[in-house]
Amino acid sequence: MNIAKRKALEIVNQYGSNLQDILDAESIGIIEYPLVDRLKELYFGDFIVLKVGLPESERKELIAHALGHHFLHAGNHLAASSGAYSWDKLQERQAEVFAAYLLMPKLRLTTRHFQTSISNLVEDYGITEKFAGFRLKLLEAYKQ
Repeated sequence: MNIAKRKALEIVNQYGSNLQDILDAESIGIIEYPLVDRLKELYFGDFIVLKVGLPESERKELIAHALGHHFLHAGNHLAASSGAYSWDKLQERQAEVFAAYLLMPKLRLTTRHFQTSISNLVEDYGITEKFAGFRLKLLEAYKQ
């Protein structure tokens, strides 16, 4: 996942971590559409399609995730594979790691007080608890 982490930090250095600035610089638009069932986000080159009515925290995470596909993977993206070690799953994991480092590039927290740290991340970055926990796991694994 070093590729995803490196690319996210490169993008933060180039554009900052404001999602709208990155979208504008890359000429990517957002379309909100009443997607059905579990589908919440699609990436189609010039557009990110988001399910209508998502909470702002989830919107941010999905936009950052789609930007991960934009910067790391060629072509449009929709995860459809069910294989345990499929290419799709690798790309999904890379996009998720990219999103975590894009939204939270450098943490001054430690995993020592895990629950307090999650609350702080949710408040500081406007993300979900689940995503904050994921970023703390990356901090523990990569020491960054």
